[in-house]
Amino acid sequence: MRRTKAILAGLTFFLGLCGPAAEAQNFPADPVLKPNAPVDPHRPLAQELDSSASPFLSVTSVGTLLLNAPDAPPVIDSWVAGMLNGTAQSSAGPNVSVGTLQGPIFDLKSTKAFPYPWNSAAADWSPTPYPNPQFPVLRSSPATAALLRQSGFNALMLANDHTLDWGIEGMRATAATLDANGIVRAGAGETGSLAAHANYVEQAAGAGRVAFVSTATTFRPTSNALDSRGAAPGRPGVAGIELAATRLLPTEQFSRLQAIACAYAYPGAVAACPKTDTVSLFNNSFVVSTAPENDDTTRYDIDRFEAERFVHAIREGKESADLLVASIHAGQVENARSTSYPTPAFLRALAHSAIDAGADIVAATGLPYVGAIEIYRPASGVPRPIFYGLGSFLWTPGLAPALSNYNSTSILVKTTINGYYLTVDIFPLDLSATGTLPAGSPHLAAKDKALAVLSQLQQLSAPFGTTISMVNYQQTAQGRISVPLSPAK
Repeated sequence: MRRTKAILAGLTFFLGLCGPAAEAQNFPADPVLKPNAPVDPHRPLAQELDSSASPFLSVTSVGTLLLNAPDAPPVIDSWVAGMLNGTAQSSAGPNVSVGTLQGPIFDLKSTKAFPYPWNSAAADWSPTPYPNPQFPVLRSSPATAALLRQSGFNALMLANDHTLDWGIEGMRATAATLDANGIVRAGAGETGSLAAHANYVEQAAGAGRVAFVSTATTFRPTSNALDSRGAAPGRPGVAGIELAATRLLPTEQFSRLQAIACAYAYPGAVAACPKTDTVSLFNNSFVVSTAPENDDTTRYDIDRFEAERFVHAIREGKESADLLVASIHAGQVENARSTSYPTPAFLRALAHSAIDAGADIVAATGLPYVGAIEIYRPASGVPRPIFYGLGSFLWTPGLAPALSNYNSTSILVKTTINGYYLTVDIFPLDLSATGTLPAGSPHLAAKDKALAVLSQLQQLSAPFGTTISMVNYQQTAQGRISVPLSPAK
């Protein structure tokens, strides 16, 4: 009885930590900081989450690098490289640049790795052309890693759906290649905890120590890393957070789907099939929507344990760093009828929890579109930016995302937190082919295209209360967000 009471008391206390947004997703915003817990008065926990980097340090964030360059590295524009290196005009100063790497990088001749196509017909695999262009097996040579470092990348996030295109050995070889080229990586490792934990970039001359934490809700089945349990060893892979998807259908469609499910479950005896509120079919759960506006939408519930591990890694990482960048690779869409892909509720809750736990910047990738920007102010902190979609930064020929009005454009964002203001500079990118650059290589967008990108970004961000101004930049335009860092009253 005493043990039962203790368990119930602990569970009640634990659930009491959940904030409103986190509670809806069934995981706590902060599993580490406990109210009324004894702390060192000379080292208050709240102070551990302050940003203490140089006021001149900026973080340059870009979207996904979808790479398949086994023979020659991709092409990166000189202006883009200058922005990544922090040497371009208007961006000079200490700078850390980060993106999401999709596709292993290693020397095939010295690696015992094998391709793992997404489709089950492995015999159909061939490098070019791809039998299944939607799920190609990617690989780049070590020269690509050298180019990325030379172009200014300090860190690459590995939690995504292509890191294990060449299996665990390919993942390990990629890690070794990035290490050899001085690129910090996060989001993949030998166990769940190692994949989730923060890695660091040390800036010279005391500019600051920047931590990186990477996770994904979109990843290949069974590619998420697991911790050891009992006699079972841990499993190498990416830092994944699983989602339980529930599809909402109109009553008539749900009834037809239920009839199909019954026909397969009770062949020849459909009348005996019980009618339930939930139908499980095609590896999905379906229910009747409660309102017409919910028709053809999806509700995602986050795995509580894996979400806790993510925010715990952020808390630990921030306590050992001056600034922390968290990345979430999420390709899920809530509304199948929408063409604007509004930010899913689970992603908002996860991003808010990341900042509550100490993240200074949260960047989401996963869809080849630019998403909204939110300036989120935690209950006991200063405002921090959340980029709900940085789009595609770079892809090699033949790997362009599905045709769309948005996938030929992207953004590069520079974030500076100088103690008085949070400043986000937004530079629209064009990924269309030019006379010197192939399609997929980013360059500064011309003014008409830049204004179109910024205008759409303003519309997407307005529901979050974000104000984005447009200012002239060279012969084109850029966006800017500037928010004072005075604590909330």
